[in-house]
Amino acid sequence: MPRHATDSQLATVSRILASRLGLLFRPERWDELDRQLVQAADLLRQGDSDRLVHRLVSGLLTPEEAEALTGCLTVGETYFFREPKSFATLTDKILPERLAARAGSRRRLRLWSIACSTGEEAYSLAMVLDRYRAELGGWQVAVLGTDINAAALATASRGVYGPWSFRGLDEESRQTFFRPLANGRWEIVPRLRRLVTFRHCNLAKAPLPDEAAARQDQDVIFCRNLLMYWEPEMAAALVARLHANLAPEGWLVAGPTDAPFFLASGLFTLAGHGPMIFRPQGPASPVAGPPPERPVAAAEGLAEPPAADRAACLLLARCHAKKGQLAAAATWCQRALALERLDPEAHYLAAGIALELGQAHEGIKALERCLYLAPEHLLAHFTLGNLRCQQGNLRAGRRHLVAALTLARRYPPAAILPGETGLSAGRLVAIIATMLGGEGSAHG
Repeated sequence: MPRHATDSQLATVSRILASRLGLLFRPERWDELDRQLVQAADLLRQGDSDRLVHRLVSGLLTPEEAEALTGCLTVGETYFFREPKSFATLTDKILPERLAARAGSRRRLRLWSIACSTGEEAYSLAMVLDRYRAELGGWQVAVLGTDINAAALATASRGVYGPWSFRGLDEESRQTFFRPLANGRWEIVPRLRRLVTFRHCNLAKAPLPDEAAARQDQDVIFCRNLLMYWEPEMAAALVARLHANLAPEGWLVAGPTDAPFFLASGLFTLAGHGPMIFRPQGPASPVAGPPPERPVAAAEGLAEPPAADRAACLLLARCHAKKGQLAAAATWCQRALALERLDPEAHYLAAGIALELGQAHEGIKALERCLYLAPEHLLAHFTLGNLRCQQGNLRAGRRHLVAALTLARRYPPAAILPGETGLSAGRLVAIIATMLGGEGSAHG
């Protein structure tokens, strides 16, 4: 589908968005940016995206129009207790440690949800705190949610949600923390609403909470799945500012896509609970598990993880691959495989890197190893099926495609498949069925 904006216009808009918002739209994301500009032009009644781009470049957008544009560019996917392992660590490790650390001094806890969108993450933090209600009697407890999208924050402040937001929440919690409304939606209970404050914040420009006073008061910061969309230098600067905003023994919870930026920073170190939980360097609390690992010098802009940290090696391999640094990605992937040869995901990643490098034979071998270890790896079947068909081995190719089709049909059509493709199960089913022709419908 042809773009509405020219490459020159999109390049200019990308530079402005990186400068003003920190948002990074590389050329491979310009199709997405073009669609979002069209949506924003329609929302703002600009007629077409050309007029919107002209007014943006000329600095003629009103503050309200700029907010609306930002909303079109930053709508985030969120729901209650998204990525549940992070909340399990918060419940079982982080909060007991912070309660012990604060009990003898200032009895207060401050938690911050960055890029909170419509508020589900911030309220999820409040739900975890509510389970410690007895221990927190007499404490000052607060949750802050910040976002650049004013419309999303308005939704968060209302605290009213529909079924889509509850897909990560059990029924008991819904009944405990929400009250039903007449229109089939649910409203957060008042005691949780009182715990949470929402604030507009452009992280690229505005001071962070407590930054001006340098109070270093945040006990827990959730910064998940944000920095991969940022211009790298601004992302590194934000990491440094978050460190300054965190209590001396506070904790930072990152998303899988953000963890490499913190690994690279030298400011945070793994705290023994996987590659997404960080804290400042210094002595670890007895509750916090093993002592923090010592960061070493950065290579190609990313810090080298501890020698035995397979998960960190894989994160760095993926980060390099996303940047197009394929040789470095291959090196980190091989380091991960040296630590664990039986990891199917590492073999699948190695296959993708090899194929990007034009090494089809090595890619196929890596996919075969992946499927030997994980016979139901959907994307490995799909990729290998494509490759075999391209080589003219239609029998083997169709066999793998049929396997992928069968596995994809186990998911609800709207479900996003595992991995980083962003494909829904329904979309992949349609793609494979088309590739198989009439045979596709015979394998449901």
